[in-house]
Amino acid sequence: MKSVLRDWVMELPLRHQGVLITALRGCDSAPKENSAKPLVRALRYAVLNPADEREVGMPSAFMSPGFSDEELRAFLKDWDHYPIHFVQHLMHACQVVGNCYPPEEKLRGPSTAGSAFLFAYHSMVHKLRLNPETPAEMHARLTEDRIARYGNATGDTVPLTGPADFDPNETVEIIVTKAPNGIFRWETGPSYLGSRVAHSDFASVSDAIDDAVDRFNPSPVAPRLREETVAASIEQPYE
Repeated sequence: MKSVLRDWVMELPLRHQGVLITALRGCDSAPKENSAKPLVRALRYAVLNPADEREVGMPSAFMSPGFSDEELRAFLKDWDHYPIHFVQHLMHACQVVGNCYPPEEKLRGPSTAGSAFLFAYHSMVHKLRLNPETPAEMHARLTEDRIARYGNATGDTVPLTGPADFDPNETVEIIVTKAPNGIFRWETGPSYLGSRVAHSDFASVSDAIDDAVDRFNPSPVAPRLREETVAASIEQPYE
């Protein structure tokens, strides 16, 4: 049976999926039609498969094919009307779609592209006077081994391990990212979902790869380089 989640969403690590799903409800304390609703409806369409494509975009429909610049500006203007908890869910969901939405996926309407959601994320971060995360920083946060880092419910730490069913002979894909400031980082790719992503600063590609090789030894490592250009080229966020 077909899932309600789009294929690209189900290929993400579980915390990435959780961030998206928790933002789909909308704001409980706001009227049904509110300034955040265009973003939430567009988010639903980017993340979910509609039961009936013909209903998408109809007045008061559950999903919309996109949101306009005017609708984003209207939400930011009404910023103080919303609980910060809702804003955080919406902001981080826009971040995941903006960074992970596959460019080859074509949805109805130009505003459903990942760049529109990434621009919305940057606008919300700017509104809060915070610094936006790079894609590598987002992936590292959402895939870290929190038990190894923070301990379990009793406060005891446990050794860092990969997934229980991980084959040590299987090649581990790593993605080496060059940030706009010239620093290199690495993170585990889709082949190693569910494990902690190492995220350190290195002066060269070779240093980053050597660190990943040491981390996963004796498993073979397959690196690929990805330049981080989105954060450097993003337009000035809306106020």
